Amino acid sequence: MPEFIDLFQGILKERNVLLKERLNVGRQKALTSQKFQEIFLQNYLPLHNLPNPQKGTFFAIDGSFGQRELANGYVFYVSRALGISNIPSKEQHLIADVFTFSTGRKKTSSYITLKSEYCEFHVVHKLLSSFKAQTTSNKNNVILIDGSLYGRVMHPPIESNVLGDGEFSLKYLELYADVLKLAQETNTLLVGISKDSNASFFRNQILDLVLDDELKRLQKIISKSESEFLFQLVKNVDDLNPSVFQRYLTLFDKYPTELNCFNEILDEYLNNQTDNALILEYAKFPGFTQPMELGPARQRPIVIFNQILQSPVFYLQKRFRHVIIEKQKEKVKDQFMPWAVNVLKRYMNLPTFVSFHLLPRIGDTPMRVDIPSYEFGSTNVLKDFQRTDFLTGECLDKTKAILAFLMDQYVDFETYNVFLKTVDLEVKLSRGALDLYEQAMADRLDVLIHHTRDFRRVKFP
Repeated sequence: MPEFIDLFQGILKERNVLLKERLNVGRQKALTSQKFQEIFLQNYLPLHNLPNPQKGTFFAIDGSFGQRELANGYVFYVSRALGISNIPSKEQHLIADVFTFSTGRKKTSSYITLKSEYCEFHVVHKLLSSFKAQTTSNKNNVILIDGSLYGRVMHPPIESNVLGDGEFSLKYLELYADVLKLAQETNTLLVGISKDSNASFFRNQILDLVLDDELKRLQKIISKSESEFLFQLVKNVDDLNPSVFQRYLTLFDKYPTELNCFNEILDEYLNNQTDNALILEYAKFPGFTQPMELGPARQRPIVIFNQILQSPVFYLQKRFRHVIIEKQKEKVKDQFMPWAVNVLKRYMNLPTFVSFHLLPRIGDTPMRVDIPSYEFGSTNVLKDFQRTDFLTGECLDKTKAILAFLMDQYVDFETYNVFLKTVDLEVKLSRGALDLYEQAMADRLDVLIHHTRDFRRVKFP
């Protein structure tokens, strides 16, 4: 049969029950508890009484990249970013290079993705610098960035194994710090918008509240040391090891009935369901989640932050060993270390972020919105706020002002923001454009470029 459909039908028959269960997966166990639903409804708010959308100048930033593996083991890539506005005006930036890896496994896609974000930050920096140069201050400038602002600051500062660019993560963080500083100085609102986010901070916060109630209940049944063990078990769930889990199973055998609810909660932590899935399951009307202030709340970033705080020099010696060796060869280590330490100190003092999810219409998927927390009057910085928390009170006024212009710019599922959709279409790097860049490089440098054998030189109908 064509397209192997007979084999596919056999798989459907064999795995009927399991596939149906996974495709129709819903909230189960602890998440269907009355307490969980109660907390969700308290922190999911309708889109009522929004103010008139803000009038001002909106800029939308997006980037795109392309890459090709060459026969000599190198990779050619181009990353470009574009900013457009309702003025109208445009700002552009492009990065291109040919690189290879010094040691270890190739991590091409993650490196180039970060380069694309770095390219976008260059456009943002150019815009903010132009705002600062203006003689009159404009408090109505808004820059919309495609992607999570919080997620970008959580990229760990570790050396890249790209030859000649090992310190790239530090350059990335330095530019990000410059962008946030300029945004504050020019009263420019930065808004990150993510579609199809994999975040789970909202769900985890609700789970934490459910867990608190459950541990209080268990304190009347189990010992204090056993209760503390259960708390630490969940706190370190990202790095759960078999010996610790075996200890938990022994405890569960001791209290099978009493720990049944806790066991379901633990399963949900291990399941790591996304906020989007949670909202789509429970939301019965268009709305938004209670804004949350986010610091480095997960165990792995907390460990990295604490290592840097304890000794930035030791952290660099551990995480940037090959870079330091290269700088020693070049006799520029004395310049590198003070610069790198300063970047890490700036990183520790970056602001926290406020984040929430917006469901503009039932049947659509939620979008995630990130804003620097100083816009909400917070003075918290990452090093001092290693947790997440719901915001209340006056922060809702600021949130609703942001929601007002986001809803004004919303069209439908495909065009969740008219400005970001427009810039996405303009900046997208096609195969033809990449061909053009490659040919220009070959002509200008007078070289013959050979691709790997799996490179498709023609398009098939």
